Amino acid sequence: MTGKNGVGKSTLCDKVLQNTKFSFGGFKTLPVLDGQKLKGFKIRDIETGDEEEIAYFDDKFLIHPVVGGFENLGVKSLKNALESKELVVMDELGFLESEAESFKNTVFEVLKSGKMVI
Repeated sequence: MTGKNGVGKSTLCDKVLQNTKFSFGGFKTLPVLDGQKLKGFKIRDIETGDEEEIAYFDDKFLIHPVVGGFENLGVKSLKNALESKELVVMDELGFLESEAESFKNTVFEVLKSGKMVI
């Protein structure tokens, strides 16, 4: 699924997951807010609820990826879903993970696996 920011991709994903009969796991990307101010982004393991930072904004509002969040929790959530679930969720993928080699390799492993993927 692709589209511009705010068109409802994650909302649609949530609705599908609420109504699916398949077991699922993977990750969701969520904003990190300080009140109404966007501070960065985090990744949440859908099954465990564990979270790790994947990006933050500096004082000039430039975004900086945190590769470790992708390489640790991102890889773990995808591998666990690949091994034990019928459906793998990757909400969402973009440019932030471009330096996270293990994460990218795991994404391609999921896509080549034959499992259902959102």
